[in-house]
Amino acid sequence: KMFRVRLGQSFQRGLRRALQNTFRRYKSSGIQYQNPQWQQTMLRIRNPSKTIPFYENNFDMKLIHEYHFPDMAFSLYFLGTPMPGIFYPKPGTKQSEKLLWNYPGVTLEFTHNHSDNEKNTVINNGNVEPNRGFGHIAFNHDDVYKSYDNLIEKGVTFQKSPTEGRMKGLSFA
Repeated sequence: KMFRVRLGQSFQRGLRRALQNTFRRYKSSGIQYQNPQWQQTMLRIRNPSKTIPFYENNFDMKLIHEYHFPDMAFSLYFLGTPMPGIFYPKPGTKQSEKLLWNYPGVTLEFTHNHSDNEKNTVINNGNVEPNRGFGHIAFNHDDVYKSYDNLIEKGVTFQKSPTEGRMKGLSFA
C-alpha cells in the first residue's frame, strides 16, 4: 500500500528555499554540464562530532562545507579528498559553499538528523542481513598493508584485513 507523508508548512518553505538557492547558484555559476557528473554520495550518521574527525584523521578527508537547518532539525556535512592548488575556506562560509558547488572532485555528504542519537537510532550499514545493499566507500592508497597497519594502531576496527579471504590486498574498515 502507498502512504503519504504530510510535511509541515515550515519544512516545505525551507526545502523550497534551499532548492531555489541551489538552482540559482547552478545557473549563475556559468558551468554548462552537458552530461551528468557525480557530485556526492550521502550517508546518514548519528554523531557528527565522531564521524567527521574519523574521516579527516584516518582517510585524510577535508570538511568542505556544512549546512545547518535547525527549524527542520538536520545538518549536512560535505567532505572531500583534498586536491592540490585548491584553497579550502572555513566550512560554513559563503566561500566554502561556493567551493562545494564548484568542487572538481566528488564529495561525501553526511546527513545528521538532530533527533538521532546513539541510543535510539538504528542506522543500517547495508552489510548485515536482512538489510543488505550498500557495500562500502573505497579509498585508494599507495600501500594498503601499511595503511591497514596504521589504522589498526589508531584503533580502527575492520570487517576484513588485506590478508583475509579470497580477495587479497583489500581491507574493509
